[in-house]
Amino acid sequence: MEIESLDEIKKCSGCQQFRSFELFLGFNKTYNTCSICRNQKKIIRDNKKQKRKEIENKDIDIIEYDDLMVSIFKEFNNEANKENGFNFEKTLNIVMLNNDFPRNIAEDIIEQISDVDNFHWRFHREYNAKTNPEISFQYNCSQRSDRAKKPRKYLNLEKQHDTTSMERFDCCGEINIVVNLEMKTASVNVIHKILHELPKKVDVSEHVKEFITQNIDLLPKEIYARLVENGLDPEIRQNQIYFWWNKLGEANFKRDSNAFISAKALLEEYNCTKILDINLPVQAIAFETGLHQMLIENNISIKECGIDATYNTNNLGFELYVMHAEVNGTGFPLAYLFLEHNGKCGDGIRTEMIMKFVLHLKEKGLDPNFILTDKDWAQIKACNSTWPKAKIQLCRWHVNRAITTRLSSDQMVT
Repeated sequence: MEIESLDEIKKCSGCQQFRSFELFLGFNKTYNTCSICRNQKKIIRDNKKQKRKEIENKDIDIIEYDDLMVSIFKEFNNEANKENGFNFEKTLNIVMLNNDFPRNIAEDIIEQISDVDNFHWRFHREYNAKTNPEISFQYNCSQRSDRAKKPRKYLNLEKQHDTTSMERFDCCGEINIVVNLEMKTASVNVIHKILHELPKKVDVSEHVKEFITQNIDLLPKEIYARLVENGLDPEIRQNQIYFWWNKLGEANFKRDSNAFISAKALLEEYNCTKILDINLPVQAIAFETGLHQMLIENNISIKECGIDATYNTNNLGFELYVMHAEVNGTGFPLAYLFLEHNGKCGDGIRTEMIMKFVLHLKEKGLDPNFILTDKDWAQIKACNSTWPKAKIQLCRWHVNRAITTRLSSDQMVT
């Protein structure tokens, strides 16, 4: 093999190998790393960039932390989700939590999940990534077959006191929680392939049901807290209180088994002023709260408004939008839009429906200088078209999240 002279080779600062000088030549410059290392690094950079784009463009399903139990309860009691076990995946907004300890946040999430499904989840491991601010926690179902330990027997038969061992299943029950204190989010992923026999459940007494009925206007967790103070049986779980609160309170709002028809009937019953009532191409209904007219009658000028929506909070896949005004630090919900979004409502249709919604408010005299929203292009387009002179401002939480994501990137963005 012919060995090149020292003038024709160079040591690469990357792979530390001596290679042909030609591999270090670039356009009007000479590199310290060979073209092989540069190409490998380029592939790695491109892969990271692509991954970041996928994450940034992904429609993350974010819900408020306080809505976690309601969301789990609805998913867990949806029979369609139980055919192949139970799967639940959500990202929580934890910006309002006064807790900077990720483990405590994870434990509280586990407690809420356990209150719904009645399974016992045991801490398995914690992983603190060095390259990002995420801290991961894994919990396993206590009845997983791979969690069983071999019993230790006394050699003396008289001292053996065997008890019935816990029944175990190949359920692969696992909960992964990733807490990011910088982005103020906590992602939750529940996988339970077999919904095996539940622990013993104590029935709710008629006395407790009567107490729930008398306090039906309170939130379930508040009712549960008061019941505990009054000596509630510790075997009764919080999800049981939520079930009966929902069941006993149905008479106050449920008018039909179809949620959309029920909502329309309830609005008519309360003589609400409807803005929209559309069935094609998608179903949509909107109504005023009456607060806008009250503000006008009291000569209160509205300079700042906000539009926001909740996602995946009902079994029909509808979105609930609200247009609210801020006056002297107080929020006033002016109108609501209940919009179908189950795959048939593309961005063009969503924008059109939202535009009809806000246009009606403009015709009623609403002319804000500032409009606050999250980075939802349908909302932004609708508001910008309706109030072209208004300044569109993004939600601070979403801005902080976007900045944190960008700053954590190792790439220069122009």
